[in-house]
Amino acid sequence: MINTTLSGNEIYCLFQKGYQPSEYVIGNSICSLGLRGTIGSELKGMLGHELRNITQLISNGRELAFQRMQEESQAFPAVGIIGIFNQVLILSGHVEFISTGCLIKNQNADSPFFSSCANGQEFYSLLDSGYKPVCFSFGTVTYSTGMTGGFLGRLKTYAQGEIEDLSNIFNQTRLLSLERITQNAKDK
Repeated sequence: MINTTLSGNEIYCLFQKGYQPSEYVIGNSICSLGLRGTIGSELKGMLGHELRNITQLISNGRELAFQRMQEESQAFPAVGIIGIFNQVLILSGHVEFISTGCLIKNQNADSPFFSSCANGQEFYSLLDSGYKPVCFSFGTVTYSTGMTGGFLGRLKTYAQGEIEDLSNIFNQTRLLSLERITQNAKDK
């Protein structure tokens, strides 16, 4: 008997590619920004730019949860983790980061251990297309629009159309996040 969140269809897809489901694994990390970090973030947040200490806290918390999930996976025979899901919960002043995933095994696999957010069907499609997952990567950015962006943004909601300032901020943070995901993948 195994514990898995994979659906019957996902398990069928895995079997088509020579894989079988294994255990469901989980890792977590609970962090606190502390009083000094909270005050500093609030002051910087009023100005409007990346909140580096919060970005670092989130990045560290995610990595620790992910690392603990991978450590738990070592207790089971597996070649990889698929269906990775990351969650952030706010608990009375603390932030909990949770990483979960489903281990899969393959008796004939010679490849290194891999990790992917692809579910069973997506994993099947990746393999069918000639791709092999390598590692799950993170790209964290925490950004504040600041008092001016927030206030002007609220005023602009009364007019119809795009709020260009906010669109630009969100676009810049997404690009920065993609750069960090790419760098994180290269570093692994």
